[in-house]
Amino acid sequence: MQSIFEWGTRVVLAVQGLGAWALVPMKLFSFLGTEEFFLVLITLLYWCVSAPLGIRLTIALLAADTTSGLLKLAFHTPRPFWTEARVEVRAVETSYGMPSGHALIASTVWPYLAYRLRRAWVWVAAIALVLLISLSRMYLGVHFPHDVITGWLFGALLLALYIWAERTIAPRLAKASLARQVLVAVAASALVLLLGALAFMAIANVVDPPAWMEALRRVLPPEDLVLPRDPSGLISDAGLILGMGTGLALAQRSARFEAGGALWKRALRYLIGLVGVLLFWRGLTFVFPGGMDGLGMMLRYVRYALTGLWAVYLAPLVFLKLKLAERAA
Repeated sequence: MQSIFEWGTRVVLAVQGLGAWALVPMKLFSFLGTEEFFLVLITLLYWCVSAPLGIRLTIALLAADTTSGLLKLAFHTPRPFWTEARVEVRAVETSYGMPSGHALIASTVWPYLAYRLRRAWVWVAAIALVLLISLSRMYLGVHFPHDVITGWLFGALLLALYIWAERTIAPRLAKASLARQVLVAVAASALVLLLGALAFMAIANVVDPPAWMEALRRVLPPEDLVLPRDPSGLISDAGLILGMGTGLALAQRSARFEAGGALWKRALRYLIGLVGVLLFWRGLTFVFPGGMDGLGMMLRYVRYALTGLWAVYLAPLVFLKLKLAERAA
């Protein structure tokens, strides 16, 4: 295993040898795999372009992000700058390294978008984005090449499973009762929490090398230091799954809307919707106490569940009430 890290370090140093001119474009490509970017993209698609496509991409993103979080705990491997002082720290990540979440998410979401749009140029753009996002993570010093390759493999597997589920399971679920659909959302959310708890239990007796935390302390102030075994990412995903799943079940019955219409209506929908997302997603952090204790994690779960519920159900209700959108047939 050590030989893989030594080889990976050589590759990372070679990629970082591209020079300082690449820093801005690499940070831009890396941003295309972040939570903030997908928040902008998917809400724009859902509220202003195509509600069905927006929902499908959201589910793919949540599945990829959750899978990445669980696998990182299962593998619990370091990042390049944790183990090699020669690696320049051009970005800071505190979670475990393998697989690369950016690579896994990119190789799930962007090819899925190309699959739905069925355009050759979209496929070319999707593959290019996957490669550039993955390259950027090595350039920034936060991933080894084996992290990236593992992300591609699990992303491709997840994409295949998702397309299969969309063809076989989704049609039956769409015809289920409201109670059953909400129960599926609750069960999916609970499953993420259960798998997360099992992953933490599995590595409870594994001690990380002190050098890993020392590397983080060198680049982060004490108030920003987060442990690699931080459960907040999985808590957030579980909350979103509950909120969005419940919201989707409700929206199918009372808030189905057309995402088209006049440009000014689309712009106003997006503005109203995004303000609501920010109020729930960030605004509630000023109301709810944070922290890593049970109460802090529970309130984080509630905050993300409310964010998902607003985005999928409550915001469309507001659009319809204000006549900013037409009801879908």
